[in-house]
Amino acid sequence: KVSKAMLILNMLKLKYIGKNDYDAILARFKKEEIKPKKEGEKVTGGGIPSEVKCLSEVGNKFVSLVANNYDKEYITYSDTLNYLSIKSRNFDKVLSRAKK
Repeated sequence: KVSKAMLILNMLKLKYIGKNDYDAILARFKKEEIKPKKEGEKVTGGGIPSEVKCLSEVGNKFVSLVANNYDKEYITYSDTLNYLSIKSRNFDKVLSRAKK
């Protein structure tokens, strides 16, 4: 990706726009970028929780099957984590969501 400022600079270098146009456009973009955050506004983002991602990728039945085999000690804990492609800290969350 290339920033808007870089595109404008390249246009100036290639003489598609003049110095006055460059300054005017750049000033307009600077005004848009500066927006103070409102008080109490939360920052969102971070992606999908890993337990939701696991269930959507492999499915509820597969998670239940792996959990049952782990409970019966047919497979080890590390194998369970590998089959589900999760980390150990998310294991309980995935199992609780799968049983709902």
